[in-house]
Amino acid sequence: MVAEDNTRKPKKRTTKVKRKRTSTRPRTSTVDYDVVQNQRRELDSMRLLNGGVRPIIVEEKIPGLELEPFVARFNRGDTTLRRETIKGLYFGHQSKIGEGSFLQQMELEVDKAIANKQFAKALKMAQRGLWRNPMHFALIKRACDLSHHEKHNRMEVYLWQIVQLFNVVESTGDGKSPDTALQVMSQSDALLYEMLWLDTPREQLGDRTIIKLDDHKQLLRLEIKGVDRQAMVRYYSMPIPI
Repeated sequence: MVAEDNTRKPKKRTTKVKRKRTSTRPRTSTVDYDVVQNQRRELDSMRLLNGGVRPIIVEEKIPGLELEPFVARFNRGDTTLRRETIKGLYFGHQSKIGEGSFLQQMELEVDKAIANKQFAKALKMAQRGLWRNPMHFALIKRACDLSHHEKHNRMEVYLWQIVQLFNVVESTGDGKSPDTALQVMSQSDALLYEMLWLDTPREQLGDRTIIKLDDHKQLLRLEIKGVDRQAMVRYYSMPIPI
């Protein structure tokens, strides 16, 4: 007789693979300020505060269809916005009559409050101006600095906004000739881009000549003094203010 083999064969283990639910709606992320602070020599968002040299790379994701307006997403610092969308928001802004003078007045009021060390008041005033035009370079920069000083939770948003807007301007040309002029929405934006993004010291900014092209466009011919007394010229194209 053949003895029965009582050795039990091991049971095969089966594993259930759980399907992960995928969503076509992108997650909104914000710049982690701790990371930015630790890598400030490498991220251009911190150029505005600490003189970094290389750009922060934000992965561009294609957003799904959303009902929320793009400008509202820009306001809250939605980093899933593509650069082309931000470019459209910046150059597509329709200024209302009197907007330019209102924003200039807001700048003066903010600077006055800063001079009086009323930093919280100055921040609120800058934010008030940004409700009128959320892509106004000078007010975003002031709001960024004031938020940093007041430890306000919107500082990261303002950093992201101004970096994205500077990247938009950078993508429009090199400024070496009228045909390749950098495109901006105002002379103020051009000067801030020159000083903050291109690291041109204020004292090197020389003659500024406005050249009218047509009824809607004009050129800013900006002379930049060199340290060796040799000057260079950069051109900025911008609309004629209302």
